[in-house]
Parts: sequence; structure tokens; C-alpha cells
Amino acid sequence: MKALKKKFFIILLFGFLLLIWNSAVYADPYSLSAPLWDTKNGPSVMLSNTEIAIYWLPSASSALAGYYIYRCQGENCVLPSQPTFKVNDPSATFWGDTTLNAGKYYRYTIAAYDKAGNVSHQSSVISANTTGN
Repeated sequence: MKALKKKFFIILLFGFLLLIWNSAVYADPYSLSAPLWDTKNGPSVMLSNTEIAIYWLPSASSALAGYYIYRCQGENCVLPSQPTFKVNDPSATFWGDTTLNAGKYYRYTIAAYDKAGNVSHQSSVISANTTGN
């Protein structure tokens, strides 16, 4: 009877370890929440005629590594499938886009990514204009 209990315990322990390994290796890529735009501070603020700051609320994931920012230019532009910029700070809640042209229309989304490389869905789209010519 002792040998049977020992085998059962070993099988149970092995199953538990397999479950932990499987969930760590094959994590759901959408277990991260898409960041929400910070409507109190933004979500976008023009800093100059060639700079815009975007603001979001921090992600709650403890495994968060940072954020991907997707940007396109034009009122009806299609956002790229690959990130335009990477923010490597998980505590970041804003980012300044300093690579803009004056007098243009831009659209943004943001996604969170974790240390395992999983990426959240993208946020809703926000739009911003720069001034000038």
C-alpha cells in the first residue's frame, strides 16, 4: 500500500510540474490587457508643431516588459501590423513622438508586451494633428 501511495504522489507531482511548465511556456498571448488611453491627461497632447505626446493607463500585469506603439500618417491611414516604436519601460504611461512632420494628421494604437514576448491586443485608435506647414 505504501508503494502505491508513493507512486500516486510521484505521478501527481509530475502532473503538477508539467502543468506549471506548460502554462509558462505556452502562455495565452492575449492574457495581457490592451492598454487604455488616459483621458485625464490626453490621450494625446500636441507639444509643438512636430511633436505629440500620448498618454495611457499602466497595465496591471506583473510580467509586463513594456509597450509597442503603432503609428500611421493620414486621416484614413492603415496602422501597421508591426510596431513603429518600442517603449522598454513597464512603468511608462506616456511617450513623446518627436519624429513628426508639421501640419499632418496621425493615428496611434498601443499594445503591451511581456517578458515572454506575448503581446496584447492593440488599444482603440486615437488621432492627433500637428500644426504648421
